[in-house]
Amino acid sequence: MAAVRKARALIIGLAKVEAFMKQELEAVMPAERQEFLRSLTTEKLQEALASERSGLEKEGIALENLLIDGGNDPSALQKNGDVVREHLKKERYDVVVIGAGVRLPPSNFPLLEYLTNIVHSHAPGAKIAYNTYPLDTADAIRRALATNYLE
Repeated sequence: MAAVRKARALIIGLAKVEAFMKQELEAVMPAERQEFLRSLTTEKLQEALASERSGLEKEGIALENLLIDGGNDPSALQKNGDVVREHLKKERYDVVVIGAGVRLPPSNFPLLEYLTNIVHSHAPGAKIAYNTYPLDTADAIRRALATNYLE
């Protein structure tokens, strides 16, 4: 009997929680998540993602974190893009999540656009998912895995 392949997911997120990011996220974050955001630190972010990873592992889904430095100037975009591109060459993922810290702050739109196109080009078989904050990462992955986008 052949072994069942685990679903693989990758979340691309920022390596550090920055004050500007928290300020910009506060403007778009629902009220019930404001306290989580205000107390968010880099360590708390990593703990939340570890908890999400643990829950997914129990369901047979492997979650890997890829942390990038961020930034929107041309050299930062290139550096972040190179990190993501090289990572996607090494592994095949069923889902790639672009984290809320990359996606939601309006000042990060150039980074979001750049990374989305890299994921689209270098992981064409992966579904792209978006979380709204760290504690709904597993929900975003489950939602993407359960949806047949080809129908």
